[in-house]
Amino acid sequence: MLRYETLRRRPGAVKALTGLSDGEFEALYERFVPAWEEAERERLSRPDRRRAIGAGHPYQQGPATRVLMTTMWVRLYLTTATLGALFGVDKATVSRNGRWNGFPAGWGWWPMPVSTGCTTTYRSTA
Repeated sequence: MLRYETLRRRPGAVKALTGLSDGEFEALYERFVPAWEEAERERLSRPDRRRAIGAGHPYQQGPATRVLMTTMWVRLYLTTATLGALFGVDKATVSRNGRWNGFPAGWGWWPMPVSTGCTTTYRSTA
């Protein structure tokens, strides 16, 4: 199963799969964590919640792996079934990961790909 913690040990692997250098990925991750924590806090605090906070199943992947999964989807546009096979999760998990509280591109700072012929590069949306 693909995990960020394993992938980052291979020089150039993160760049090949996401289009981001290791430093760019780390910077993206540092911006992602607080935004995700806030969105998760809002999601868990909704008034129509049926279970107590913490009663659900824990995430299988850490936040860095979820960022990796989403950036691979944006960069490579793989199907959810393909990403699920790579990351060892169901395609529904991949879909949920990419859309929680709105797709991350809506944040304005998530790097969106710019197609240039046969290659895709990232542009800043900030």
